[in-house]
Amino acid sequence: MESNSYNYVWGVDMTVCFFNDDYDHKYSCEYEIVDQRFCVTVDYDIDDEIEAENDIKSFGPSTEYKSRDILIVDQSAKTNFLLKDAYYAGSTSVFGSPDSGTKTRFKAIIFFKYRDPNALAELPITPKVRTIRVYSKSLYNYVNNRSVRFDYSDEETTIHLMKNTEKEIVNLKGVNIKEVSLYDLWSSSVQSKDQKIVIDKTGCIELDLNRRVDYDVLYPYLNELMLFLELYEKGKNKIDKIDVTVNDKVFEISMPLREPKLMKGVTNRSVEDDLLTFLEKCYSRIPYRGKRNDIRNIFQIIFNNSINIEDVFLAYYRFIECYYKRKNTPGARTTFMTQAFDDHYNENAKKSFNKENTIQEIISLRNHYVHSGYHLRNASLRVKFDDTKRNYTVNNIDVDWIYDRTQMLRKISIDIIFKDLLGYQEYKFE
Repeated sequence: MESNSYNYVWGVDMTVCFFNDDYDHKYSCEYEIVDQRFCVTVDYDIDDEIEAENDIKSFGPSTEYKSRDILIVDQSAKTNFLLKDAYYAGSTSVFGSPDSGTKTRFKAIIFFKYRDPNALAELPITPKVRTIRVYSKSLYNYVNNRSVRFDYSDEETTIHLMKNTEKEIVNLKGVNIKEVSLYDLWSSSVQSKDQKIVIDKTGCIELDLNRRVDYDVLYPYLNELMLFLELYEKGKNKIDKIDVTVNDKVFEISMPLREPKLMKGVTNRSVEDDLLTFLEKCYSRIPYRGKRNDIRNIFQIIFNNSINIEDVFLAYYRFIECYYKRKNTPGARTTFMTQAFDDHYNENAKKSFNKENTIQEIISLRNHYVHSGYHLRNASLRVKFDDTKRNYTVNNIDVDWIYDRTQMLRKISIDIIFKDLLGYQEYKFE
């Protein structure tokens, strides 16, 4: 597309949009972004796209409309967006009034943002990403060479705002990430009402890839990084913005992410290592984008926000089972849960319960959930051993009983992650 293709919209105080690469037809529109999803309402009748048969158009609730890329040019806000694969989300029509017409709504879960609409229009159908930058205010706390420094004396307070600071870098191998960088940025402003000087600080992690990847397969890279940040300090790292480099231009990209539940108050970092050292270990020892099922299950147990305790119980059980069966130690396929308790459950806690019975109760509960569903008839569970003479029934099971056993599995799972997989004998993750 030529760089002056949008000259006819410059100076127009309105928001317009274009479908796909058709820049000869523009439509007035309104938009909003809610919960990381983009919704745009266009002065457009999508039913015009339906082909008539024998001069009759037929459509209904099951009619399918093609998804499309939508370029939105907002002159008043000086902001422009490119929605990828926006889908039809309904329409409204008004008849017999001065504002009669049809408006069609589209929604998209992935969109690009850039100051120049021409750059957005020039993006290929499938943009390929070379660099990923993740911004978060919480990351500022992990930066050693900070660009904002305060010097205090009896006479004055001096604020140093460095424009360029050295990035902290760690090189990686084998994960399509050449290097990971950590640094901080700042911006300043003066509030005219009360003349306050505001310095806004944020941190950034940059992933420089060995080979480019399609924009729509960034999820594994982002999920992997979010998992490692959550393991480093639980409930403190919320992503504020994501930038990607495509063809040497840096675009902001938005896509819905499964972020952790933020925790208030003071928390502890899980280990003594600095963040980049920790990330280097994570990328080499628990690569989420790898093929090992036990490692891929880590994301599910750390970010499991299910309201059903049964789902949470099964997630931990599955992680432990996959981990021990992959190790293929003698007897692991049949006694993995016993090995897990022996290796990873707190010694002091062991004294307060019957280990053999508890293990068999957990196994029996898992089997019941998988084969018979979540309902426990009469709040009872038949606990089965290989030796049928030892079988017994647990009665009056309530949510606390299930929760206690779920927490046992959680403690074992976390201990496996930090001690066995990451090599930390001491950690503070809770």
